[in-house]
Amino acid sequence: MKIIQASVECAPFIKAGGLGDVVYSLSKALSIHHDVEILLPFYPLLFPAFSSQVLDEHVFAYNFLGRQNATATSYRYEGMTLTVITLDSQLELFSTSTIYTEDDTLRFSAFSAAAAAYIQKLDKVDVVHMHDWHVGLLAGLLKEPHLPSYPKRIFTIHNFSYRGYCSTQLLGASEISDFGLSNYQLFRDPSTSVLLKGALYCSDYITTVSPSYAQDILNDYSDYEIHDAIMSRRHVFCGILNGIDENIWNPETDPALAVRYGTHLLKSPDVLFTKKEENKIALYEKLGLSLEYSPLMCVISRIVEQKGPEFMKAAILHAMENSYALVIAGTCYDQETQRQFTNLQESLTTSPNIRIILDYNDPLVRLIYGAADMICIPSHFEPCGLTQLIGMRYGTVPLVRSTGGLADTVAAGVNGFTFSHTDNFNDFFHMLSQAVSTYRHEPDVWFQLVEEGMLRPSGLTTMAAHYLGVYNSLL
Repeated sequence: MKIIQASVECAPFIKAGGLGDVVYSLSKALSIHHDVEILLPFYPLLFPAFSSQVLDEHVFAYNFLGRQNATATSYRYEGMTLTVITLDSQLELFSTSTIYTEDDTLRFSAFSAAAAAYIQKLDKVDVVHMHDWHVGLLAGLLKEPHLPSYPKRIFTIHNFSYRGYCSTQLLGASEISDFGLSNYQLFRDPSTSVLLKGALYCSDYITTVSPSYAQDILNDYSDYEIHDAIMSRRHVFCGILNGIDENIWNPETDPALAVRYGTHLLKSPDVLFTKKEENKIALYEKLGLSLEYSPLMCVISRIVEQKGPEFMKAAILHAMENSYALVIAGTCYDQETQRQFTNLQESLTTSPNIRIILDYNDPLVRLIYGAADMICIPSHFEPCGLTQLIGMRYGTVPLVRSTGGLADTVAAGVNGFTFSHTDNFNDFFHMLSQAVSTYRHEPDVWFQLVEEGMLRPSGLTTMAAHYLGVYNSLL
């Protein structure tokens, strides 16, 4: 089967969050038995240099604000084809210092127009799998009435809060037909279109990244026209739980760890916890923390409203009052949050038990996973979440809000701790206190939580099998 994965992120090349990880992991799992090609836009200032074999390179035309030229360069990478599309005559759109900017609907619609032109020139494509609203226009462009044939289109919602509202005139720049454009337009305001809305109507099947989040989406009334769109397609909509790549996230082989360990040590809990402790010592030395403070809780997250930054701040107070260590590693995406957390970071530089790191440093993050006893994920909503899956893989017990994919993967008393209420901090503090108390006073119970998490299948094989089932059902 020829499968194309279209996205604006793919680890390890271009990544801002979990989207890039999922696109890479799913593609790699599918490529074992199928011909998988990943389409990415070229970001001149961001794309890393790499020496993979070039399979093909050619120039082609696409329509967006007139006739434009693009170059498709295809590489062989880990059994897959990675095709990077450079918008030669509109290169300034992607010459940015960050993946996402204020002009994303324009930039990514131009990429979608180029991707559609590229796909239409290929000999045979069975499935085009589009990831999130960024490539929503691609669904409509691949369903144009004048096309002699078109592949089956799968669209995955990674975060329903981001939808791609834009001007209808902007989408018209792709020369999409009036019929196609109508799928994107809002009835209440035809001058406004929504990339997500059009993708819902123009795709053969729609998925999201966990079963619980699928229900959250069906119960979301924040925009009644988007709600009508998803309800009209609910018979071809489901949640498929994300997974992680066990080869990438593996404490037995991770070079960033001071000491490696794995599930084979579950037969010798004392040895396992000694190795976790050695990683903790290495991290404490690196960050200047005092070894007197234990357990170690971490937060590894984008610091945005969705992720519960107010709970992250509350955790700092709880750690101070209860004498355990806390490391927060994350990136802020707005100036006010950046200001607040920078002030906190500066005020805690001499703290013996708390550190805030406002940067994503992959080796450091991996060491944190290996050193931490617990990982806190206080999200207001969470489509799936990958950090809890990685944490469990590294023997780090998840403390989560029971929502979306977190509810699907973390069960209180089985492999972690949960809280529900977000109107105050009482439920959250109760969860933290329960986790710290269990660690300190009930080592046998704590080991059972760690064991359950480390033995949990990553879900990557299952995820790929579910998607293959969807693909096959459409062919």
